[in-house]
Formats: sequence, structure tokens, C-alpha cells
Amino acid sequence: MKTEPLSVPDLDPRELLDSVEDFDLVPKPPSAVIRSVLDQGRQMICWLPVAVGLGAVFYLALPFEPSIVSVVFGTFLMGLSGAACLRWGWQRLFPCLLGFTLLALASGFGDLAFQARSQPPMPVLPTHATVLTGRVQSLEILPPRNDDEDDGHRITLADAVFDTPVDAGMAPLRRTLHLRLRDDDDLLPEPGSTISLRAMLRPPPPPSWPGGRDLQREAWFSGLAGSGYALGPVSLSGAAVRVSWIESLRESVAFRTAAVLPDQTAAIAATLLAGEAGGIDQQTREAFSASGLAHLLAGAGYVLLTGAHLPSLRALGMASLVTLAIVTGRRVLSMRSLSIVALLILLVSPVSVVDVSFQMSFAAVMGLIAGYGALREPLMRLRGEGQWYRVAASYGAALTLTSLLAGLATLPVSMAHFGAFQPWFVLANLAAVPLAAVWIMPVGLLALVAMPFHAEAPFLKLMGVGIRIVQALAERVAAFPMAHQSVPAMPGWGLLLVMLGLCFLCLWKGRIALAGLLPVVIGVASIWLAPKPDIFVSADAGLMAVRRPDVLLVGPHSGLERRTLEDWKQALALPVAPLPPDCLAGLCRISIGAQTVLLRPHDLSDGAHLPTAQQCDGVSLFISASPARKGCADVPFIDRFSVWRDGAYAVFAGHSLTIVSDRSWRGNRLWVPPVGWHGMPNLPLAQSE
Repeated sequence: MKTEPLSVPDLDPRELLDSVEDFDLVPKPPSAVIRSVLDQGRQMICWLPVAVGLGAVFYLALPFEPSIVSVVFGTFLMGLSGAACLRWGWQRLFPCLLGFTLLALASGFGDLAFQARSQPPMPVLPTHATVLTGRVQSLEILPPRNDDEDDGHRITLADAVFDTPVDAGMAPLRRTLHLRLRDDDDLLPEPGSTISLRAMLRPPPPPSWPGGRDLQREAWFSGLAGSGYALGPVSLSGAAVRVSWIESLRESVAFRTAAVLPDQTAAIAATLLAGEAGGIDQQTREAFSASGLAHLLAGAGYVLLTGAHLPSLRALGMASLVTLAIVTGRRVLSMRSLSIVALLILLVSPVSVVDVSFQMSFAAVMGLIAGYGALREPLMRLRGEGQWYRVAASYGAALTLTSLLAGLATLPVSMAHFGAFQPWFVLANLAAVPLAAVWIMPVGLLALVAMPFHAEAPFLKLMGVGIRIVQALAERVAAFPMAHQSVPAMPGWGLLLVMLGLCFLCLWKGRIALAGLLPVVIGVASIWLAPKPDIFVSADAGLMAVRRPDVLLVGPHSGLERRTLEDWKQALALPVAPLPPDCLAGLCRISIGAQTVLLRPHDLSDGAHLPTAQQCDGVSLFISASPARKGCADVPFIDRFSVWRDGAYAVFAGHSLTIVSDRSWRGNRLWVPPVGWHGMPNLPLAQSE
């Protein structure tokens, strides 16, 4: 059989290539976005703690408390969606990334919901002076209230019981109490001792204004029931309970340091060696804060002697990572190592995501690693062949760069939490950081080693000399012009943008990372862009304030409202002045934008004297420290009963007045007491048979 040769039609190679491309047999080059993601490689693991933290933030931002069923179902559904994306999109980039993101978000949300529900309930605290008995957990040194007084002391009391008829036979509290002892009390109880004393107690206070610092949430997660002060001397009421040797060593170090060094020098040394920061007075804190040296008040001794608590372990672990990375120059101690540390911390305690120390330390170390990674080659070229002058120049450049990178990374976070801007932090750290590294801390560690032999005094005195130099430096820099500039409060969404922008700037590889500067700038600008309250009303209606462009006008107040007034001043970064005389005497009309508000900041008649029709004419809001009793018909009001139900109030001016209460801001959460709720009753122990 004759076979015909196979004939191949003549085709132009260009036409053949076009036909092949029509069937997608030749892969097209990836887009710029896909190429940028692929370039990240193993660096993508660094985004896992970011996603876990966002899940925790989402839980805290909810205006209601999700039920257990909804938490379990929502976490399971989100995790199932993530697993499905991983299963069906394993060979595809974006479904895979979406799966990891959903799993991480579910982990952060569910973990924090579980942590919140595992906390013991808030107990009912006596509203009058009472005798209580409990076990001393720790003893702290506090700064004196006045210049002519001795140092104060505060104890943390555990397993407390109240000697009242209502609480007879009660079970010991599952939460702790912070109590300031009397300044004239000669008995300083040791940790582990059982004591009795007469004291006044108060539960954690609500926020001073809607959106302010939430001390009730902090107490809920920290295990604190409340605080107070002793009215009488302390008496030992039982045998001492053995405490950990670390706690005993911590107290011993603090007191032996105070016996050698004077005043604030001893307080700073005790903070560095034993974590006893309570003895540092406000003036010293402000000096270290204004000079940018507040970060020096932590160290390895602090981590050990405070029992290796989670925040101190986090700070030491991050600082150790970056220090080893800089000294050894090894890339194994990289951003991935830092992300693993952050991920473990968030999985153990997800509420740490809103902790200022976590945010500050994570931002600082992340900025250092990213900055040194980008500038490694210029620093190596500066060092050259190792000539002494090049070594000195490279050391100076590294020191300046360390201060600059860490300071710039933490500056927006510091502005958000402390309401202050410190422009001279680089100058202060250039001298203070080397002094602390080569003098203060090494000599302090020698003092710790010598304490068992009672030979610590020479080392403590030498350490004190270095501390006094840093103190003088802090005070001198704090006295510079514009050393401590107050800034208004940053809204929560602004801080979130700052942290996300900083993460993108430091974690993303390539020039596109510079896009992270945009959310950082927007977050910092939110300090001035976000609307500010025009009127404040405290949680007991005992203090009112009206914002003017350059001053905060406040009504009559006592020392009990001092903390509230300080919070308002920090929120607006304004000085205070008294309200007009007619407001202090009784009723007064205040213009807020185009609206008129009737104020009654002080009322001896308890609301018996009602406003006249002339006083109510054209009024958009009536605010009274006493019951309003519908004094102005058909006019919204805020009075004593309003704040009793809903906490502090803030009023915003615009086309109409916007009234926001603390309860509407925080919502119905576990740490927000319901209306009229004072805590879980202290039930008696079960009777034994």
C-alpha cells in the first residue's frame, strides 16, 4: 500500500505564535500587584500577627457583647471559610492568602472572646468604710504626696474578705485590690503576710468622656476588683503564707536600694533593677517623657524580678532580638523572628493588642529591624576597612540611627496614648543610651550579685552617679523650648491607621512599602481632623466644661474630679479657666456654634428651682448637675439621672447638637456595668456537713 507523504501547510511563524497565544499556551507575565506579592516570599508570615491582632481589635470594637453561640459559630464559620480557601485555592495566590487571613482573624477574635469570658466577675465593694482581711501579694513604694512627707506605700491585696454583716461568711475575692497605706503607718507588711485594716474602697471608674481611657476594661482583664486607701493602721491577723522567692527578692532589692540611694535616684534604680516604678514622682516622669528617655525605665533585671510577666517578657524578647541582629549581623534574627514572638504573645493574651507597651515596643523593634535592613550596605561602606576613625563614625551613625528609627516609629503611638510630642528625643538618647548600656545597667547587675553578701552599697552608689547624670540630662532636655508639646487625643481609627501603615512600611519588601506613609500621615492628622467635644459632663454630673478655641471653661469642682479634669485637658490639649460668674452662681446660657445650651453646673436646691420661660427660650439642650425635672419643656436634657444611667456625656456642635453618652459609645460589654448593677454579690461559703 502506497503511503502519501504528510503535507504541512505553509504558515507564517508570527501567525503560529498568535494562534498559540490565543489558546493561552504561553503564560503571560504577572501583573505588578501579583509580582509584588510573589516577591515577599517568606516575609508574608510576618502578617500573621497583624491579622490576629485585627481579629482581636474587631472583637473589642463591637458595640455589643456577642453570645457564646455566636462567637463559636462565627469563629467556626470564618475558620471554615479560610480552610476552604486553602483547600480549593492552594495553587492560586489570592485564595490562599484569603484563607490564611480568615483563619488568623478568626483566631484573634475567638481567642479574645474566650479570654474575656474566662475572667472572674466584678464583686460588690462596700460603699462605706469597712474592715477587710487579705493576703499581701506585693508592696510598692510610692512618691510622697507633698515635698515634706516621706514615701508612701501601696499593697496589692489578694483573697480579701469584708467584715460587714452583709458579707458575713463570704468567699474570698477572686480579684485583687490596690490599697494605699497611711503615710504614718510604721508597719510595712511583707508579701505573703495576712493583714487586717480599715479602708475605703471604690470600683474601677468609668471613662471620663466617651472615647476616653477605659479603666474598667483594663481592670476586667487584669484581675483588679478596685482600689482604695487605708483609714487606719495595718495589723497582722494570721500566719504568713509563703510566696515565690522572686517576689521576696524583688521587695528586698527595692528596699535595700532605697536605703543606699536618695529620693528619685533610688526610685529609678529600683525601677531598673526590680520593676518598682511606683516610687517615681510626676516631675521625674514628665522630665523623662519630655526628653524621650522614658524607655530607659526597663531592663533584664526587671523581667526576672517581676516574675517574668508577659509584658516584660515581650519587651525583653523584642529588644534582645534586635540587639543580637545588630551585633551579629545575622539575618536569621529577622522580622520573621519578631513576628513569631508577637504571634505567640497575641495567642496567649490577645488583649495585649491594645496595650500601650506592646504597641510601643513592637513599633520600635520593627522600625529598627526594617531601618537597619534597608541601610545595612551604607553602614558597611562607612565602616570601610576597619580604620579607627571609620569605626568611630559608624558607631556614631548607628547610635544616631537607632535613636532616630525607634523614636520615629514610636512617636505617633506616644502621641496617641500620652497626648504629647517630644521633638528632642534623638538628642537625649545619643548620650543616655550608651550611658545606660555601659555604666548604669552593668554596675546595677553587679549590685544584684553583691546583695547576698551585703556588699551592694559601693555598686549602688556608683550606679546612682550614672542615674543622676541621666536625670540631669533629662531635666536639661525637658527644659528646651517646645520639649513637651501637648496634642489633642487621637481617635481609635487614627491609631489603627498608624499601626497598619507602620506595619506595611516595615514588613513589605520593595519601594511600594513607602505607600505605608500615607495611612501613618492620615492617622497622625486625625488628631486635628477628628471632631472634638464642645461640652463635657462627668460621670456623676459634678463637673462640666465648655470648649473654646484656646481654653477649656470648667465649672466648680473638688479634688475628687481631679483625674477627670486632667483627662479632659489631655483630650483637648487646652488650659483651663473658670466658667463665667453667672454659671458659677446658677443658671447660664452658653452659645455652642449656632446653638444655645442652658447650663446649671451647681444647684443647692436639688432641682427645686426650675428655669424660667425666658431662660429656656431658644435653648437646644439643658444640662443640670441636679435633676432636670423637665425644667424646659420639649428640650433634651442631661442631668444627674442621665449620667447615673449612661455615664459621662460629650456634646458636639454642628447644624444640630450631637449628644453621645459613654454607654452608647462602649455598648453592652462584659466590663460595662448594667444600669443599677454594682457587681456580683459576695456569696457565703457553703456550710460543711
